Amino acid sequence: METSNSSKILTIFLFALMGLSSNAQEAQKEMDIDLTTFCKDQSSASNEALEKERESICLNINHLQDKNIPPVIIEKKDDEGHKWKFRFHFGFSRTDYHPADLKIDSSPIKVVIKDVEMYERTSAAHYDPRTWEQFQDAGRWIDEPTNTFTFSMEKKNNIIYFTIFHPKYLKSLTYHKSPDGYDFQEVEQETYDFTSPIPEGSNLLYLGNTHMNMNWQIGYGRQFVILNSEKAGKLSYTIKGDVGISTGKARSVHIIPGKAWDDYADNMKVQGYNTSIGHRLEYQRGRVSLFIDQKTVFSKLKHGFYDGTIEYNLNYSPTTFGIGIDLFKPKKKKGP
Repeated sequence: METSNSSKILTIFLFALMGLSSNAQEAQKEMDIDLTTFCKDQSSASNEALEKERESICLNINHLQDKNIPPVIIEKKDDEGHKWKFRFHFGFSRTDYHPADLKIDSSPIKVVIKDVEMYERTSAAHYDPRTWEQFQDAGRWIDEPTNTFTFSMEKKNNIIYFTIFHPKYLKSLTYHKSPDGYDFQEVEQETYDFTSPIPEGSNLLYLGNTHMNMNWQIGYGRQFVILNSEKAGKLSYTIKGDVGISTGKARSVHIIPGKAWDDYADNMKVQGYNTSIGHRLEYQRGRVSLFIDQKTVFSKLKHGFYDGTIEYNLNYSPTTFGIGIDLFKPKKKKGP
């Protein structure tokens, strides 16, 4: 079973935002203290000097009261007076991987394999309580499946995103070398125990980019409000773009039946960079929302493969279904 540090990173980041939200909410409170009560009370001054000081203070308080100065309100605003809203989105993602050319440079094999379509591993079984055998399994639905986490700051129709996506993909191929080159065949059963029979005279190669595989992106979105009603809620459509890096700890296996079984694990590293364009449809009522998000990711990757490297440009389209919640939403200004 996989383990990941992503849940620790997410927990720290979430608590930081929660702290920011708490401070912002405290700052939103009105400081409306009626000081005239101090002047209406009978004097408790113990000497004549203190009584004169009290009379001077009360004279200034009454003067300010006559001017009807409004309470002091501290808010999170930008230079134009628009308020920021902090939000969090979480959802389960299904991913469509587009064919890619794999450039392998290693001792066992040096080749470019054309049009390889990666196999999606969702780990969705962790959502099923029947699979929870130990206490810690009850929390693995957070960091094991192909989930997407988004923290956002919204102002008017502008949104700034920080997105964390956990893609998982793998591929097994059998091959044999002939005078004309290599002949590759896809393995129908994608497993980790490699129990599928290998055709006589062929070898097996495996690529698994699932362990600690993460996309870290920042992005910008422009929101268009379709419907906004206090009773019916808010329906919005957002167009967005993101850029970021891809990190992971890839695994590769090379099997020569009856001769060798080599299992390689790459170091945890930045594997490359990515960019994406996408859109989101979201319905919000109160502090909670439901959304569907679809994007296309373009990535350029290079990481360890056997005792060498593998390079490929991987494009894929994750579709995410989930919920959103307001971490901090400024209150509307009270009337006079």
